[in-house]
Amino acid sequence: MTLSKKYMIGNTTRFLIMMLVSLSILTACKDSWEERGMVSGEGLTLSLMDRINADANLSLFSAFLTKTGYAEVINSSKNYTIWAPTNAALQNLDASIVNDSLKLKSFVANHISNLTYATSVPADTAQRILMLNGKYIPFTKTTFDDATISTANQYAKNGILHVISAAVPVRLSIWEYLNSTTSGLNQKNYLLSLNKTGQDTTLATVIGYDPATGKPILKPGTGLVTTNRFLTSVQNVSNEQKQYTFFLLTDAAYSAEQAKLNKYYYTTSLDVDSTTANLTSWNLVKDLAVSGAYSLNALPSQLISVNNVKIPIDKNAIVASYKASNGWVYVMNSMNFAVSEKIPPITVEGENVSSFSAGGASGNIFYPIRSDYNGVSYKSLEVYRLSISGFTANYRLRNIPSATYKVYWRSIAGTTGDPQAVTFNQKVTFYSSNILTDLGYKPVSVASTDPIANALAYSERYLGDCVVSKYGNVTMSLIAAASTSVNVNTLLLDYVKLVPVIQ
Repeated sequence: MTLSKKYMIGNTTRFLIMMLVSLSILTACKDSWEERGMVSGEGLTLSLMDRINADANLSLFSAFLTKTGYAEVINSSKNYTIWAPTNAALQNLDASIVNDSLKLKSFVANHISNLTYATSVPADTAQRILMLNGKYIPFTKTTFDDATISTANQYAKNGILHVISAAVPVRLSIWEYLNSTTSGLNQKNYLLSLNKTGQDTTLATVIGYDPATGKPILKPGTGLVTTNRFLTSVQNVSNEQKQYTFFLLTDAAYSAEQAKLNKYYYTTSLDVDSTTANLTSWNLVKDLAVSGAYSLNALPSQLISVNNVKIPIDKNAIVASYKASNGWVYVMNSMNFAVSEKIPPITVEGENVSSFSAGGASGNIFYPIRSDYNGVSYKSLEVYRLSISGFTANYRLRNIPSATYKVYWRSIAGTTGDPQAVTFNQKVTFYSSNILTDLGYKPVSVASTDPIANALAYSERYLGDCVVSKYGNVTMSLIAAASTSVNVNTLLLDYVKLVPVIQ
């Protein structure tokens, strides 16, 4: 046999094998779709619009599709899923939607999604489907949002049609609801005051380049975007992709909670100025939204905010609710936060030092990791064998509420591997523009082989009180003894805890 004949036979064989494989795949696909009842001869020839036009019970929705231009869209080669309301479901549709082209277009798009979704796909729990208007709608085997699917899985050559028993309204997102509501105006107005408009350099129009720096020169007024501190720092309740639960307080409830917090945010005097009001408002609203959509039946008596604050929920205090496109809104005439949740203890870890009083001491500063008497590891600060009298470690405490604090430390010498085996004295001071508190030298506990004494050594020790009269930043200092002797001028700290006295 010649080489050319071998080549021809080889090519022919490969071609036949490829044809057989392709045929097998096509047959398997056809069998798979047919087994699921997904395709019929008619389904392979009719478009989604053909399917809708063939059903007299969908004539109103068909007319809306034509009026909004979506009839052309769903006649394309792309795949869609349509949940079409019956004529009965649409006969009482609000005239303000029917007569407004933008509202009607959004309403129709609220029933159409890209890709195909059959009722055999969703599990027992709902999956949220992205609609053409940017909203997400929950879909199960039997329902689309709150509408029952009366006829499911009508296949067309470019998608799937489901017939539903009710029209699905275009719901506002939580943020859209807040912007439009007339309830809870104090809370609403404060949240909207957090809006900030700035120029996004990636969106702005470039009109030239600075010859000195080479940086682009941006056209004023272009690339402007609005951000909001609540959305970026707490919960982005404008996001349609996720779900949230949001609490909106009536003006009376909002004022009542503010009154409980004002005293902890004094900045100038024992009075509520604009700065105090803003600080109080922020520390109130930052705990009024959580992740997850909790319907009324699923709403627990307590939720935890993103700031780890317990949100007390009395269902009897709910005066209104709104099912948003991305969760739930509850208007509350009371939300009795515990002040101790809003003004929690402040823990200053020993190893988180902001600065030291003198340089050249790095070789004598350690951050050992040790285990307490329960075997729990902890990291601490230790300054040892340093020939500097009164060596100081400074800690910058930011945004400290105005209150009286009970001050404690945990500091243990003589643990396994610690060269400091005997007690010594050190002290804690607090300083700011309006306070100077010296809690005096106190002895540091020493670990013991006696279980009871050891447990006592590892317990927190009360040092005294510190009164912070104005909200703001405070410098805390840990100061060694006024000595240069080893084992006398050591610094050692696991943590300092400031426990506010709630009044």
